[in-house]
Amino acid sequence: MSNALKYQTDACARNRMSNALKDQTDACARNRMSNALKDQTDACARNRMSNALKEQTDACARNRMSNALKDQTDACVRNRMSNALKDQTDACARSRMSNALKDQTDACARKRMSNALKDQTDACARKRMSNALKDQTDPCARNRISNALKDQADPCARNRMSNALKDQTDACARNSRSNALKDQTDPCARNRMSNVLKDQADPCTRNRMSNALKDQTDACARNSRSNALKDQTDACARNRMSNALKDQTDACVRNRMSNALKDQTDACARNRMSNALKGQTDACARNRMSNALKDQADPCVRNRMSNALKDQTDACARNSRSNALKDQADACARNRMSNALKDQTDTCARNSMSNALKDQTDACARNRMSNALKDQTDACARNSRSNALKVEVDACATL
Repeated sequence: MSNALKYQTDACARNRMSNALKDQTDACARNRMSNALKDQTDACARNRMSNALKEQTDACARNRMSNALKDQTDACVRNRMSNALKDQTDACARSRMSNALKDQTDACARKRMSNALKDQTDACARKRMSNALKDQTDPCARNRISNALKDQADPCARNRMSNALKDQTDACARNSRSNALKDQTDPCARNRMSNVLKDQADPCTRNRMSNALKDQTDACARNSRSNALKDQTDACARNRMSNALKDQTDACVRNRMSNALKDQTDACARNRMSNALKGQTDACARNRMSNALKDQADPCVRNRMSNALKDQTDACARNSRSNALKDQADACARNRMSNALKDQTDTCARNSMSNALKDQTDACARNRMSNALKDQTDACARNSRSNALKVEVDACATL
């Protein structure tokens, strides 16, 4: 025993003891923590986090996400959906995206959209459309409508949108949609449609229609005008929509998106991240660390520690040591992790967590994280570690 305590002065023993106290966050935990902090910038970490955020476990989110993932039927749509979910990060971004879709700059698209909205001829349809756009208040719904508008570019998406519009399940919606597209059965609508498409009886209407048809200067545009409300299938429309979505990657949008991702270090995210790092010194952790350092002073613990240091030479001891260190992820740690994963279900948590993980790449975040980990070797830890090493050379050992 005396020799064991004396021989702890050699470099190997000192390193093992120092490492044993420092490395109580076990190699696995250090690697995981280090990797989690470092690797949050690589694609794999981003994908894992994206998956973690996607898999958020409340039934409503699972169902909506499951449907959203199932419905993204082609690779292009899946990529756009992934980007859409990532990029729809704050109200400002959503507004910009909405504005980008609204502002799609070719005259034909603006006229078609304007006409489509204007031509919803009965009051019930106008109110429902207004309400549908206004009532999409939850982020998931906003994301779906944004995606629905984006996804109208491919046939599958167009079919889904057509089905979504057709399937509007309240009787009024089904009747009015069916009537509006097919029969336009109310007299006012029939007369307007009949007058516009057939007779165009008043000069103003004839001139507007004439101008509308003339201004759609290419054959593709003329065809798409006719087909816009039905199929939106012509190549010109698809190309314009594709270009409109692609061209939104201009410098202004890229800068805004970059700023949006950087600026998402909002108070909520900063506080939670700060609390997460600070909270690791919670009562449970403090008590365990304090007890671990204090308990090394009693003879039984000293003997066990001495034996543990000696026995670490065989594979079984190394494995058990590894297991012992791993098992320190006790109920408290598991509960915190479980709560952390569960709490990611609220919108703020999802956005801020995503942002917090992304924003950890800036120098300030790296420095804070580095400092937070380094500062855990505070005076108390250094003193207690020094005391732990000194106390082992207690009266019993020296005698």
